[in-house]
Amino acid sequence: MYVGVPGEFTLLPRPTGSSVTAYELPDPLNNRGEVIARSTTDWPRRSFIWRDGAPTEIRAPDGSETLAAAISDEGHVVGQWRLGARAFLYRGGTTIDLGEGSAIAINRSDQALIYQTLREGESRQPEAAWLWTDGTRIPIDAPAGRGLSVGRFPRSRHLNARGEVAGNLLVLESGGENYPLSAFIWRAGVALELPSLGGKYVLHHEDGDSVTISTADAINRRGDVVGASANASGELRAVLWRDGKLIDLQAPVGSFSRAIAVNDRGEILVSWTPPKQDPVRESRAFVWREGIVSDLVGSRGARSLRLNERGEVVGQLAANTLGWWRPECPPSADGGAGTHDAGPSTDAEPPPPAEEGESEE
Repeated sequence: MYVGVPGEFTLLPRPTGSSVTAYELPDPLNNRGEVIARSTTDWPRRSFIWRDGAPTEIRAPDGSETLAAAISDEGHVVGQWRLGARAFLYRGGTTIDLGEGSAIAINRSDQALIYQTLREGESRQPEAAWLWTDGTRIPIDAPAGRGLSVGRFPRSRHLNARGEVAGNLLVLESGGENYPLSAFIWRAGVALELPSLGGKYVLHHEDGDSVTISTADAINRRGDVVGASANASGELRAVLWRDGKLIDLQAPVGSFSRAIAVNDRGEILVSWTPPKQDPVRESRAFVWREGIVSDLVGSRGARSLRLNERGEVVGQLAANTLGWWRPECPPSADGGAGTHDAGPSTDAEPPPPAEEGESEE
C-alpha cells in the first residue's frame, strides 16, 4: 500500500510475519497522517494501524478477526470483531469491547456510532443504532413511520464532534421490502427528516425497484449535512443542508453526483459521474467551498476518496495505491483542475447510485 503527495509516493511496510498481499480501506486517514487498513488475504481477517510508517496490528479480545472502520485524530480506532457480532474501540494499545453490533464512526471525544442489523439478508430493512459515550449506549430512535438505515452504507463521517448523527431513514409506510431512503439528522436526542429537492430516483432491479428521495453521507462540527437528493427530473444531485436550507452543489449538467465528505472549514468533497452520452464515464471529483468549485487534478476513476481538515483529499488510484491531492495542485490536461458548467439540469439518465452497487467513493 502507498501513501504520498503529488509526485512522491511512499510504500507502507508489510506487517512483520504477515502474509498480507492486499488491503481494503475503510475510512483510512486522520489529520495526524495515521492510516488504518484491513487485510483481504489473511484469515481470520486482520486490521492494522500505521504510525510514522510502522504498522501495528489491532487484535480482538479473543484473537478472532477484526475489521477496523474509522480512526479519530487521537489515533483511536473503532470497528467490529467476532464476525461483526461485537463492536470495539482500540486506544492506548488496548481493544475495548463495546457490546453487540458494529462500530462505524468515532469522534475526538471517543463517542462511537454503533449499528446492528435486525433482519439479516433483507434489502433496506430497519436497523438499530446507538451512540456509545463513556460506557453508555444511547439509543437513536427514528421518527414515527420511519426506520433507521445507518449501517447499510457505513461511513465514519456520519458522526460529528458534538455527538450529532447524520444518516438515512426508511419510509416504512410506502410498503414493500425496498423502502425509499430519506436523509435525517439526530440532534439533542431527536431525529429530524431533512427536506429534499422534491423528486425520486428509481433504480430497477429484478426483485423490485428501489427509490431514493435523499441520502446523508457526512456531517461536520457546525452541523452541516451533505449527501444527495433527487430533483423533479429524477436525477440525484449533490447537496448541502445548512441552517435549514437545501443547497445544490453545482455538479455538471446531467451528471449523477453525491457529496461524500465535509470538513469543519465547510469544504465539501463531491463525487460525480458524467451523463450516459459522455464517451468517458469514469467517476471524477471536485471540492466545493462557498460556491467556488475546484476540480481535483487526475481524479478520473479514483475511489475511496477522503477529505481532511486541511482540504487535502486521499483516494485509491489503482489496486493498493493511494493518491494524495492538495488544493494548490496546478491544472492538468487529464481532466484536472478548473471550472465546469453548473447550468440547469437536463433529462440525461444518471448511472446507478453507489448505494446499490460499488461505492462511488
